[in-house]
Amino acid sequence: GHEVQVQKLLSRVIIHNSVPCPSCLHHGITPPWGFNRAQLTSFFEEESKRRGVMTCPNCAKRNLPPPRVMDIIPPQVFLSYQWGNEFFLPDGTRSWSTQALIRLVRDHLERQLDLLCWLDVGGGLSAGQDH
Repeated sequence: GHEVQVQKLLSRVIIHNSVPCPSCLHHGITPPWGFNRAQLTSFFEEESKRRGVMTCPNCAKRNLPPPRVMDIIPPQVFLSYQWGNEFFLPDGTRSWSTQALIRLVRDHLERQLDLLCWLDVGGGLSAGQDH
């Protein structure tokens, strides 16, 4: 009852809820610490003001620097777009026409395909920033 054809196994989408600490893996620490995937993805939300590192108890015990979120779970898709025309939402928030559309695309990609996306929503994006 546990046999699975290779093609069927490889065609499955597997979403892991726990992501191993890359620093633990790099330094041969076993078992590696497992980060919660949902907590990691919250770093990429537009409202997030959190720092870009996570505390790994295994690494902290060994005085290793905390791993960066971008190293643990890097975004897979960068959405590039032209901002479009400025408009105001009903709540008075300023937005841009193309930006509103690209946010819908990002939400669809993340929910339906489990692809972690990032985009520049405020201008002045620097390398390594998530938005």
